[in-house]
Amino acid sequence: MTWLSTVRLVTFVTITVFAIIVMSLSADLIALTEPNYYFKFAALALATSLLTLFTVTPMFVIDTLRKGAIFSYVIVEIVWLTVIWILWLSSGSYAAWTDGQLINVIPEESSCNYGVLGDGRIVTGCQEIKAIMAFSFLSWILLMAYTGILLVLGIRAQEQGNHIWKTFRSTG
Repeated sequence: MTWLSTVRLVTFVTITVFAIIVMSLSADLIALTEPNYYFKFAALALATSLLTLFTVTPMFVIDTLRKGAIFSYVIVEIVWLTVIWILWLSSGSYAAWTDGQLINVIPEESSCNYGVLGDGRIVTGCQEIKAIMAFSFLSWILLMAYTGILLVLGIRAQEQGNHIWKTFRSTG
């Protein structure tokens, strides 16, 4: 197992775990607020986490079990993971913006000031917003770093005369 394969394995497993966490938190936050209103960032985070689970995880499993699948092309992996990390960045940014807007709604300098908030559901919602924000940004950083490494290695290989863009990631 090369170092890039190890980095890929760690990245994909970590992203899968983070996606499950964000999916759970987003679904719970939507369930908490759904009767009257729901946070749109929670819907975006839920969609992003589901898209990650339904595409990135099979991409890794299919590449492991079946060599030669289209998901294994270096260029396909770079493009798709870039789309996914843009969605994670959007989810984290929208959650951060929403958290900042709550300061205007809930007084006392913080959107999650426990002295002001008496209802346990509100405190839970505030904590979930911060957790969604954190795991979304962590997912973005991990995926951006991995795709950046893959892109740099691909460009270096191309400069050396190796045409790797349409080769399989496991052989490239």
